Amino acid sequence: MHLRLSLGILLVGLGLAPGSLSGQSTSALRFDSFFSEPTVGDRRVYALAPAAWWNDATDVTLAIRLRSIHGRTDRITAWLSRGFFGVEHATVGDVVDGYLKWENPWFLNSSDATQSLELWSQDGTVGARVVFGETHGGAVPSSHSRYSAWSAQWVATAETNYLERTLWENAGTVEAGRLDDLRFSAWHGEWRVRLDYRVGLTYAKPGGRTTDPKPFGRVTASGSLRKPVGPFVLGVRAFAGAYLADDPPVLQRRIPVDGADPYETLGNPLVRTQGAPLAGSNVVYHSPGNGNLRGFRPGIGGRWMVGGTLELEKVLITRPRGVFRSASIVGFGDGAVVDTLAVVSTFGNGASPVSDAGIGVRIGLRIGDIDFPVRVEFPFFVSEPDLAHERIPGGERVGFRWLISFQPIF
Repeated sequence: MHLRLSLGILLVGLGLAPGSLSGQSTSALRFDSFFSEPTVGDRRVYALAPAAWWNDATDVTLAIRLRSIHGRTDRITAWLSRGFFGVEHATVGDVVDGYLKWENPWFLNSSDATQSLELWSQDGTVGARVVFGETHGGAVPSSHSRYSAWSAQWVATAETNYLERTLWENAGTVEAGRLDDLRFSAWHGEWRVRLDYRVGLTYAKPGGRTTDPKPFGRVTASGSLRKPVGPFVLGVRAFAGAYLADDPPVLQRRIPVDGADPYETLGNPLVRTQGAPLAGSNVVYHSPGNGNLRGFRPGIGGRWMVGGTLELEKVLITRPRGVFRSASIVGFGDGAVVDTLAVVSTFGNGASPVSDAGIGVRIGLRIGDIDFPVRVEFPFFVSEPDLAHERIPGGERVGFRWLISFQPIF
């Protein structure tokens, strides 16, 4: 089943694009570096890239990514991967998975609108997603832009041995909603406001028995500001999120305290599964999002949360070119009030305050066409030490903890 679906996805991905690998007059085959966009004049480019990762379900997964690129129209990304076992501890092996994303089909092409279709069966989940988005620019696009999108998706578990049991349960959701993302400059600062709201049905599959679908609503909102304040850069972010339903949310749809929810990490094989390269016991990786209380470990979440972040950053080095672009140090504090499904209340009033604080180092890098940070941060203070990274029995609120990330905090 997995083999037929995966091969079908890859073949469909190849067939959707005009031209062929053998037609050198209309297409070209290139190696894909993951950091740049290969181009050959006005011809369509087929870019191939090998990849490998591991997790607790398979000892190693070997993959190949194919991208079909010709401007912004009819862009296709297809993955074909296979997990192997038999070396150490794997519980699943010889599984062939596939992924297909088709962006901006020619019959819907628009200079401002974007469309995409995704289908996948990979690393323990199956799903489909359709997105219709549009970018609205202001009179000066660099100072004001808004992105809005309607989307519908189905995500379900297929093989739970791949998935972290504190983040996933054997269940699925079908949901639809809208995203609005507004960015603008004002009062010498860079502002961002983001609103994501959706409705859907959730169903569980305990012991192979599927329960009746149950309706829910899910809303998250955030606003952030970065602006110079004397020799520093001030960063402020506020967040609120709620899951609205009669029944408690399944684990993967809770509002997480620490960062991104499981659906938001599905596109990254380095973090999406139990024991992945950046999700193993030897690495503390932070995928930003939601509450962003970076001192807390993943898997803590509930029905609702209101919180925020305050940062003060001192830029030490900036460079206009080269791989190394900047270096800075930062002090931060994160705080929130969460419901008792996430953290048991010590006040008996149905809500629990949580917080953390620390310092960090940030390095700005540019490789190929991609700019990204390296964040190394030390949340020395955590209000609930039993829920912190690097949990030590009897640990104190103040102690040595660390994390790393290649994504901006906000």
